[in-house]
Amino acid sequence: MQVFLKKCLGALFLSSVALMSACTLTPKVDDGQLTEETRVGRFSVLSYDKRDNVNKDAVQGGFIWRDLGRTLEVDLTNPLGNTLARVEVSDFQSVLINSSGQRVVAPSPDDLMAKALDGRPLPVSGLRYWVKGELMPTTQADNVERDEQGRLLSVYQHGWQVNLSAYNIKGPTRLHLIRNEAVERITVRLTIDQ
Repeated sequence: MQVFLKKCLGALFLSSVALMSACTLTPKVDDGQLTEETRVGRFSVLSYDKRDNVNKDAVQGGFIWRDLGRTLEVDLTNPLGNTLARVEVSDFQSVLINSSGQRVVAPSPDDLMAKALDGRPLPVSGLRYWVKGELMPTTQADNVERDEQGRLLSVYQHGWQVNLSAYNIKGPTRLHLIRNEAVERITVRLTIDQ
């Protein structure tokens, strides 16, 4: 199982920092497949080791985010646009399926990411709300800032400092998330192109 997880998400999280400087293609989606709840864009994830003062792990790629109400599908692509994995989230379980069809299952999307990434958190459950410019409904929100139109600009929620900007009709097109832990800082950036 450990070998599978490393293969499946190795390209997604355990790449070298040099990958961060590579161009990332936004995944292609037909206009007919775009809905109000679809987001298409690029992501980068950086892990900084506070003990050694070095960037430890970095990765970037593209994503297609489909919120279907009771379910959520996220396709993750490498910088060249090839599909690496799909994450499927429902009320009862979360599943990661890699490009060769192997599956990892967990009860929640956050548990799934922690399981797949050797305990490192990624805020999939929070992203479901933040990509719409909303607060997570059942989680304490601190230091909430909104602009003059009432749009969410920043919040500390679910262990993450969340900064949102460049709103369009669907919500923010720039998301910058930071999680500070004792020995590591994780930074996630999302740019929504469609």
